[in-house]
Amino acid sequence: PVLFPNPLDGHALNIKMPEFIQKASSVYLIDLKGRKTQIEEIIIEGNVINVSLPQSIIPGIYHLEVRQQSGNHVMKFIKD
Repeated sequence: PVLFPNPLDGHALNIKMPEFIQKASSVYLIDLKGRKTQIEEIIIEGNVINVSLPQSIIPGIYHLEVRQQSGNHVMKFIKD
């Protein structure tokens, strides 16, 4: 999977997956302390997931986890 833009300066991320995305996908934001928050605002279009991150996100390093029936993917990004 490819996560963009990275680094992020706003609150919207896109994840391009290598395969068609199942509607039952879940996306989680994980901070460096391991705290995990489910992202409720996602839009799935073909093999791209559009993610709206919480407005309260502060600058730092994060991981984004995408859970699907076919497996989980974890990607790292930087919030400016």
